Amino acid sequence: MSLCETMGVQKLDNLVDESKLLEDITLKNTDIVIDAPNVYYFLYFNSVPKLDQSHGGDYSGFKEEVCRFFQALQDCKVTPHVILDGGSGPEKFETLKSRLQNKLVNAKKMAEGSPDSNILPPLIKDVFKQVLTERNLQFEESFGEADPRIASLANELGCPVLSHDSDFYIYDLEGGVLPPSKFLWKVTEGGQITAKCYRRSEFCTRFSIDPALMSVFASIAGNDYSRLEDKGKFVKKYPPCKMSNNWKLDRLRALLEFLSTVNLRNLQDSEEKQKKALKEAFMLVNVQMDERPFLESIRKYNIGPVKAETHGGVLAQWMCDKIQEGKLTSFVTDVLHHKRMMLTPLVEDFSQPSSYSAALHIRQYFYGLLLGQELCTEFDRVDEKSVSQKDVRPLHPSVSQDKLQQLQLQHLDQAPEDLRRHVLMEALESPDLVLGNVPDHMKLPLCVTNFWWKYRQRNHTTAPNKQYVCALLLGFVYGEHLDPPGGEFNRRMEALKDEGNMLQLQPDVAHAFCQWQCCFRQSLHLNQLLCFPLTEPYCSRLYCGPLLHRLTAESEIKPDTIKGLMNEKQRGLFDIIHHSLEHEALRQERRGRKHKIEKELDNNMQKKNRHNVESK
Repeated sequence: MSLCETMGVQKLDNLVDESKLLEDITLKNTDIVIDAPNVYYFLYFNSVPKLDQSHGGDYSGFKEEVCRFFQALQDCKVTPHVILDGGSGPEKFETLKSRLQNKLVNAKKMAEGSPDSNILPPLIKDVFKQVLTERNLQFEESFGEADPRIASLANELGCPVLSHDSDFYIYDLEGGVLPPSKFLWKVTEGGQITAKCYRRSEFCTRFSIDPALMSVFASIAGNDYSRLEDKGKFVKKYPPCKMSNNWKLDRLRALLEFLSTVNLRNLQDSEEKQKKALKEAFMLVNVQMDERPFLESIRKYNIGPVKAETHGGVLAQWMCDKIQEGKLTSFVTDVLHHKRMMLTPLVEDFSQPSSYSAALHIRQYFYGLLLGQELCTEFDRVDEKSVSQKDVRPLHPSVSQDKLQQLQLQHLDQAPEDLRRHVLMEALESPDLVLGNVPDHMKLPLCVTNFWWKYRQRNHTTAPNKQYVCALLLGFVYGEHLDPPGGEFNRRMEALKDEGNMLQLQPDVAHAFCQWQCCFRQSLHLNQLLCFPLTEPYCSRLYCGPLLHRLTAESEIKPDTIKGLMNEKQRGLFDIIHHSLEHEALRQERRGRKHKIEKELDNNMQKKNRHNVESK
């Protein structure tokens, strides 16, 4: 998929468009099944005006776009059934690594100012789920691949699927598939939405192939699971009537022409037809191939009655319930099932170590709760060009053995709240942070900012870290919307945000705020795993990339001047969170001085002892 990442059969959507197979329809008083990741990618990358990608994202702008989308559905009485995916199986591992590498290339291009790349900001899925919850929209989150559940539910309801994933062009879907780019939700006339619909039956008629061979077509054309490398033999044997400038499209047409010639006479069973077509494809290419990956790929398109999942293999039941309710990140499934974590590249300073390094300590606690003593393999960039893997050792909280028993994963949800909070605060290196007067929903962001500040002070000593912290705090206050419409503070911040959208990327600033987002996201997920010892914050309110980059871009923007535009509520919130961080910074400074004095005294004592020994 050109808008975000390739999903399903490459270039099949282009072939469908060129073949003019899409049917005009209108939607009103109906159901629709939404392939959530595909749709939130589309909404972010196709918003008008365009939402920020290079400065770390515009989450409040994204939330507004998502709310408008679901409001349009509601206005037309279109009932959405939203399905989010979870982890991926081992058969898709090579595809996942390839996508990670492609995203690294795109992130680097974005950092260099290329307008042709797309990178999804890291908190988009979390914001999307929070919007669904706030609007009381029902949704399911799968433990693994969601496609079979999406296809099954759509047929159960007799309604279409909204997705750009061309895998759904292969499934036998009664209601068809609606590509988001042709789903005109922003223009609702007469209480209905105009769209274009793909139907598999029309595709099979147009290309004269048996519907049973659609899954064979996908498996040899190349999907996430298999691909038959033919070195141009299909195009040579079955050249399209009119060759195009796109070799991939020509190959798809040649494959379809080949499949239309397979003799299926006297074969009634779909599986027999598929095996015969696959065998003939292997013979044409003249290679010895293991057919098992292809047969497994073909089976994935069989639609049976796939119900909402109630268990996740090795997951404890309380975790299954939380994942389905959207209250626990599905990353836990990848960690538990496959002992791995894929760290998606960000738009950062590629001359520095990955921003994910800043949150390693937090992830180690996350792995410790999930895996005990087992290592977790992380996949992250090692430089500006390559992704590599590294085994990470988990960390465990410094508590007694009895309390460690209470933190066992099977019954972690039943551990005392003060113990779960202790683990979170220890992971965030904030056990003594004063949070008494801080609003509940601001406590986790403040702990994260404290953790990130300490990391910056240790590892980026020459950077203007205080300026970065101040920008974050101003952003927190702005996101709370404590100013009435048209208030001075909001007007000033909105003007700065608009200016920030035009700002050229500053690598050091981008890196600092990427580190903060990495720390925040991992803390958000650790807080979920610990069953919310701290209130979950509103992700869309906390970070606005263009605004923060503008606040740190030039020295003439004085925080005190901007603070002077705040009303009483805004100043009160700013002072509370600023005082909490300042108090902790002073405490750390005093502790550092004390440690330095003690070290000097210890060194002097050792020198004195050595002198006494030498004198004797």
